[in-house]
Amino acid sequence: MPTCIVGAGLTGLWTAYYLAEADPGLQIVVCEQRFAGYGASGRNGGWLTGALAGSRERFEATHGRAGVLALQEAMHQAVDEVIAVCAAQGIDADLVKGGELQVATSPAQLHRVRAAVTEDRRWGLVDTELLDAGAVAERVRVSGALGGSFTPHCARLHPVKLVAGLATLVRGRGVAIYEQTPVTGIEPGLVRTAAGTVDAPVVLRATEGFTARLPGLRRTWLPMNSSLVVTEPLEADVWAEIGWPVVKPSATPRTVTATPSAPRTVGSRSAGEASPTGSVRGSTPTARPRRPRWTPCSRCCTGCFPLPPGCH
Repeated sequence: MPTCIVGAGLTGLWTAYYLAEADPGLQIVVCEQRFAGYGASGRNGGWLTGALAGSRERFEATHGRAGVLALQEAMHQAVDEVIAVCAAQGIDADLVKGGELQVATSPAQLHRVRAAVTEDRRWGLVDTELLDAGAVAERVRVSGALGGSFTPHCARLHPVKLVAGLATLVRGRGVAIYEQTPVTGIEPGLVRTAAGTVDAPVVLRATEGFTARLPGLRRTWLPMNSSLVVTEPLEADVWAEIGWPVVKPSATPRTVTATPSAPRTVGSRSAGEASPTGSVRGSTPTARPRRPRWTPCSRCCTGCFPLPPGCH
């Protein structure tokens, strides 16, 4: 009998990959409502980050300081693991590890950046650097930058290429991915789909933000989304004025966060994501914001970087 994974996003596909690695003879079935990478796995800003989501203090209360440090180290190692697997398996996902640069453009932001670096060091993360305005300008020129921080544990990637490459990889190892097969219910040892049922002694739910659509799980997982603003391709002289390195396979781009995040893409575009405070929090994956968030995000992007007149 197979092991059944529900969801062919990054969580489901990485699970399938490592299960197949551990036991090549294991029968693995993946059920996906649309196609591999349809959800957030294929539609995101392209950040591969080792940042720990959530409060260290809250994790410490349940798992102790050693547990938090082990989790943080595992997050950092995961960045290099993804890069290593892609290199070994021939997945071209435009991966470049250039680190993450946080930039403060107001005294309040600078205070938060300094507090975050102090907190990192209290937890033993000595490779997080605190930067003054001059050090930030040496990496990238952001209008009004007062200072910032830098961590090496971040890479840029093309999410669709990564998820498509993983799907091809696991299929080549015998994993059956059934796309256009929405799951209507999960029970012990059983997965119900619109096309029939799958009997499986082990069922792994990898539905992430779509979990709320499953019966009885509406409040189990709280979906969130954020907006992404992308410029049209920019000319080399604009990038030179910004001071952002040219993106080539051997180059080192950096993620810049000054409220939005902005990685430079392979197509010479700049992408900025609205801050988490503007994210939609609701009980359905299709929730929409009450007001557009891309306008303030665009203003922040143009306020940070000198874009040419008429640039869209």
